[in-house]
Amino acid sequence: MTTYITVPVPEELVPAVYRLIAEHQASPAKAEKPAVDERDDEAGRDWSFDELQLIADSDASSVRSFADVLTLLADASPTSMTIGEIGEQLGEKGLTLQNRFGAVTRWMRGRVGDDVRWPIRTAGGVWAMNEHNAELWKQIRS
Repeated sequence: MTTYITVPVPEELVPAVYRLIAEHQASPAKAEKPAVDERDDEAGRDWSFDELQLIADSDASSVRSFADVLTLLADASPTSMTIGEIGEQLGEKGLTLQNRFGAVTRWMRGRVGDDVRWPIRTAGGVWAMNEHNAELWKQIRS
């Protein structure tokens, strides 16, 4: 029988903790992989101008919210922001905002190919945009 305990976790780290638990339950060997900030699925990737333009042109509400996050991160690049700071800037709870972005990944499928990693790094509740993506996003938004 499994025993459960209550552990306080900062709100912005809840998704990472859930992922870690799910990975450990799926395969205990996976739980021994590198720290969460080194995971490929949270590292983002360099996007092309055309791919970022798809986000800028979208009418989907979740994608528009994501575009607002990209603008904040592009302006802050190369400095990172916590999801809480991002939420505060946008007038929302960070975790609420982050949870809405599953729809963004689904929206990206079929539009940007198989690699639907975001144009930002989202490790451990700290988000950042690399200089390549930040520069392209600033061009699109100007």
